[in-house]
Amino acid sequence: MLTNEQLEKLMNDLGLTPEARAVVANIRGSDPSRRTQSSPKSVNSRYASRKMGQVIQAESRSLELTAVTLWEHDDDVYEYYDQPPQLRLNTKTTLGQVTGYGYTPDFFVLAKDFIGWVECKKTEFLEGEVANGKTTFIFEKNQWLHVPGSQYAKSLGLQFEVFTECSFSSAQLNNTVFLEDYWRVGCAAIGLVEQKEIRKLFEGAPFLTLGNLIGRGGDGTADIIYKMLADEQLHFLAEEEHLSEHSSTKIFLEIAEAKAYSFRKKIALTQDAEIYQSPVITLAVGSRLKWKNKIYEIVEAGDDNRCLKGPDDRAIFLPIDDLERLIAIGDIKSGEPEETARAEAATICNGAHPKEIEDALERLQCLKEPERIFSVTGKKPCPRIRRTWEARARKSKELYGCEYILLIDRAKSRGNRTRRLVPAVLDEIGKMAEVWKTEDISVNAIHAMLAAVCTEKGLLIPSVKALRRELKNRVKAYDQTLGSQGEKAAYIQKEFVWFLDRTSPPHGERFLEVAHIDHTKMDVHLIDSLHGGNLGRPWLSLLIDAYTRVILAFVLTYDAPSYRTLMLLMRECVRRHHRVPRTIVSDAGSEFLSAYWEQLLARLEITKRERPAGQSRNGSVIEAAFGVVDKDFTHQLTGTSKRLKKPRGVSRSHDPRKHAIWNLPVLTEELDKYIYEVYPTLNHSALGTTPQQAMEHSKKMGGSRAWKYVSYEESRVLFLPSYGNSQITLIPGRGLKVGPFHYFSNELQAPELEGKRFLVRYDPFDLSYVYAYVNRRWRRCETPMAGHLKGRTEKEIALITDEYNAKYRQKGKKLKETLPDYGRYLQQTFEKENILKQQKRDAELNKSIDLEEHNDTEPVAGEPENQIPSQQVQIIPALLGGTTVSPKKLSKFQFREYK
Repeated sequence: MLTNEQLEKLMNDLGLTPEARAVVANIRGSDPSRRTQSSPKSVNSRYASRKMGQVIQAESRSLELTAVTLWEHDDDVYEYYDQPPQLRLNTKTTLGQVTGYGYTPDFFVLAKDFIGWVECKKTEFLEGEVANGKTTFIFEKNQWLHVPGSQYAKSLGLQFEVFTECSFSSAQLNNTVFLEDYWRVGCAAIGLVEQKEIRKLFEGAPFLTLGNLIGRGGDGTADIIYKMLADEQLHFLAEEEHLSEHSSTKIFLEIAEAKAYSFRKKIALTQDAEIYQSPVITLAVGSRLKWKNKIYEIVEAGDDNRCLKGPDDRAIFLPIDDLERLIAIGDIKSGEPEETARAEAATICNGAHPKEIEDALERLQCLKEPERIFSVTGKKPCPRIRRTWEARARKSKELYGCEYILLIDRAKSRGNRTRRLVPAVLDEIGKMAEVWKTEDISVNAIHAMLAAVCTEKGLLIPSVKALRRELKNRVKAYDQTLGSQGEKAAYIQKEFVWFLDRTSPPHGERFLEVAHIDHTKMDVHLIDSLHGGNLGRPWLSLLIDAYTRVILAFVLTYDAPSYRTLMLLMRECVRRHHRVPRTIVSDAGSEFLSAYWEQLLARLEITKRERPAGQSRNGSVIEAAFGVVDKDFTHQLTGTSKRLKKPRGVSRSHDPRKHAIWNLPVLTEELDKYIYEVYPTLNHSALGTTPQQAMEHSKKMGGSRAWKYVSYEESRVLFLPSYGNSQITLIPGRGLKVGPFHYFSNELQAPELEGKRFLVRYDPFDLSYVYAYVNRRWRRCETPMAGHLKGRTEKEIALITDEYNAKYRQKGKKLKETLPDYGRYLQQTFEKENILKQQKRDAELNKSIDLEEHNDTEPVAGEPENQIPSQQVQIIPALLGGTTVSPKKLSKFQFREYK
């Protein structure tokens, strides 16, 4: 980025006004005005820019990301900012009224000779806007202009540019991406001795192909050659040839030889084009041209136009530029008799089946050999057939100079080709096709509606078969499903992109250039390795290289996908390969939108691309990998849940959940062998070879790029997430409490650290340690349980931790499910307890009453003879309706009944 002095000098050199300087200062100090997102027609990207020291947003892969990549490595571009503050532009409506609207350009760029806004648009879109009568974009002086934007920028003394696919060459982009690693600071310059060794490989030749040059050298030759190309010590046609095409890209010792070869190549192509076109069409007087199926003759030739005379003797003057354009697009062809005859002969041959041409040649052979048997009929041609063939051969020789052309049997052209349906019925079918295109109704219903219309108008009702054929010819299946059921249902019928744009290869051009990442639940049920309880289906996460189809890393865990899973995947990739991909493609899941994930990618300088939602073909590489793992591995295991996809057809005795025998550690071990040992050695249909061989060949031809290696031990902390959003307090004598455990280290024993708060990073898959940021360094702290894990591998610790977490999560889940039953049980217990307590009280009461009756020989003075003593008796609500009754109100008979 520019310093304040450099920026001031640039603005002075370009003569910026005070208003323009204020705009530049505002944009440089502002954040992006919006966060870009993927759409069904674009791929959102995040580019980690070293030049800008921040992550740059790009809303399309084909243009915006391309522009960012080229600017990043262009020395004449100093700064670029994505999604600058919104502009207030003015435009005219169709009624001539001036109206204002807000507009956010894609970028704001500061370059050597340019300061202003840049809008990225495809030429197809711009041409469509012009065709629809809109005046926002115009094509002027061989470039596209954004009229309102250009007017606004001009008023401030700035510029506004439209960036299209014509602004760069595909070779330039791909070569920039291919060589960007060799422009980094960590890539050391090539010594003189190594340069001499490479130059000796040419053996006096002016150039060699890249593949031949690498083949002549030993190990490491590719890296030396690419570094010399990056430093312009060797040369190639950077805007014409692709370095990824090793067999055809030519490497030159001197730049003059490269320029001379490029010039000779262009001259040769021009001469070949002239030689090809000159005998076909000439624009001299007397030449005949075929235009709109009519023959025109050039009767007059001017300096810049030609006069054409048509069949009706009318003269037409056409400029030479228009004539050449019509010839180039094929609207005008040669009208010379020999050329017309040649074109007709080519039309007949191109429309014939190979078997028909073979039969025509055999007929010609039968004419030359009278005794020859014709294979189609199995006998010699009769004299009448022979005379017919001879007449056709003579006419064919006369018209086309070749005897067999008219001997080609055109039986498919015979018969009555007249349409049976009258135009009025076809018009009604066209109207019904529009209804069928937007409504989800059957062909039979359309036929009933058509029959009603035809009956009303007195027209012949076509059959259902004829109607179905007409609808099929008028409406594509994709358009019909799209209009009647929506985009998701129609996506499966959408046309494939058969011819991919060479500008941006979707799978990259070398190993570790593009990788895909995603998750899925495995089709197998696992059990607890200790107690045997069913723990459900685990999640499988894959990171796969798109170019070689090598699976770079996998994670098998019970946890649902999160940023922790992504951390473990990247850590495993670094542990195995000591490298990270240049670009990672993912969907728009919440874990891929987390701040932690984007920060990690920015630290590792990885470009992030988001697949459009609902466009599953954009992730076909990793989806196919999941399918291969399921078919070849998962579905062969006992306990696979493949049968449960059709649950009504599964008997209880064959329920895979009851037959699960695999646990997480054992399954991980076997999956590790399959992914890293078996899968790379299997032939891949898309590659034509095995992933292992493709990776080795890519490393040899694309360079090892050793300076990009990432140390696993030094980067461990980088892959660990922070614990929550707050710092952890150091508890005296206990350490740092992270989750349910306490962690401590010798560096935390200093008295001045007690009670202070520290940043903590932890490993969700290894609870035996954490890292605390103490005295400007990350210190490893361990928990007392670490002693139980001593001697175990990192993978074993991760599996033990994950199974521990899964078991306790399931325990909480089961407790939540059974909590109401437990509550009802406690209520019943409390009721029984109350009854037992009351029974005990009643027993004591009965004893006292029996004793009183035994001693009661005479009534108490002052009380009636038939009443019981006056003490109060409390009767339990559960037995007598919940009331307190006095014994004075009960007779002896009632009291005895109570007893």
